[in-house]
Amino acid sequence: MLGKPVVRLVRPEGAPRTDIRYVNPADKALAQEVGSICIVEDISRTGFTAHVTAQILREANPGLDIHTVSLLQRDEVEPAYQAGPDAVGYHTFVRQNLPLDVEGFRRQFPGLPVQIVA
Repeated sequence: MLGKPVVRLVRPEGAPRTDIRYVNPADKALAQEVGSICIVEDISRTGFTAHVTAQILREANPGLDIHTVSLLQRDEVEPAYQAGPDAVGYHTFVRQNLPLDVEGFRRQFPGLPVQIVA
């Protein structure tokens, strides 16, 4: 939509969280050519996925300037992911701590109907 090239990476269904791969060789070739990359996420928590993705991208291109933007950051980004040679710049539109457990969610958002789907 922005007219910018996209490096596509994927984590295969059921694979460990660290098993992130280029979709095809053209994606890796593009990562080797660019100077900066913005990783886009819908919801992020501690920054782990962006950090692992940045490591994979920097294996192809060590000099990359990498930032990530998420629509929702639901926890604090791990400080170690934002410092040193593996640092990633983390940006988000909304920061809101969201408990993973149902009771914690109900306590934080009283009056919001929460249903458990089996």
